[in-house]
Amino acid sequence: MHQKITRWIERLPETVSHVVLRAGEDRRSETILDRWEYDNLNNIVDESLDLMEDETQGRLIAYSEKGKQLRSVTIRNDIEHQTQSDTGLLVEGLLRMADEQRRFLATITDTFETMHETVRECMHTEQDTREELSDLQVAL
Repeated sequence: MHQKITRWIERLPETVSHVVLRAGEDRRSETILDRWEYDNLNNIVDESLDLMEDETQGRLIAYSEKGKQLRSVTIRNDIEHQTQSDTGLLVEGLLRMADEQRRFLATITDTFETMHETVRECMHTEQDTREELSDLQVAL
């Protein structure tokens, strides 16, 4: 990976403004880990290797001053990652489902509390209106 990054940096055009390192488990979950200006490209190799220790894959992307992507390179971590067992996937799914159920229950509880307060206010308003009407009828 060290040589791949070094070769990529050597081949960058002079119009590069900055380089961004995005990393994650897959391309959809990538987040920006670091950004280097073109003047400071000599630190990219060591810093990107350090940042990639805990990541599965990443991409170094070179941008122009206008923000246009000029070049990119995909880098994969050399560490082999263990595949999850079926039981592990099942447990993870159950935990996510439990979290979702907790959020749903909290939302429903809040909705019922709001509805209960509204009904209580309506009942008090109706009772006040009845008392006013009965006072008006007595006055007539």
